[in-house]
Amino acid sequence: PRMMEVLQAAPHSSVLADVYLLEGDWDGAIHVADQAGFWSYSLIEKVADAVLSHRPDWVILVSVKQAEGLIEKTQSKYYPAAARWLLKAKMAYHASDRQSEWPAYLSNLKTTYARRPALQRELQRL
Repeated sequence: PRMMEVLQAAPHSSVLADVYLLEGDWDGAIHVADQAGFWSYSLIEKVADAVLSHRPDWVILVSVKQAEGLIEKTQSKYYPAAARWLLKAKMAYHASDRQSEWPAYLSNLKTTYARRPALQRELQRL
């Protein structure tokens, strides 16, 4: 308990998330990732990968948010990273028994961004 107090007060949220993940405290790790913010890509990705089968709905939310944030930058250099996030979302849709929602979401992305050929190539691979 004392060590957890120290970690919770420290600015190194990645270590705290690792402890929660090792203990199987999925919600604790998610809380740390959420508190770290949208720009903590590596921490969010680490937690998302670890909790995919335990909290797929959260993984869908953060993966879509990350992917759409990268797509909105309108620079093709971000599209491969967006596609990696979308692949996580796809896996989470399947893990949460919501696989029927994935094709509609992907189709909507393809339609919305039809004039971005580099993005379309990435989306085709999904």
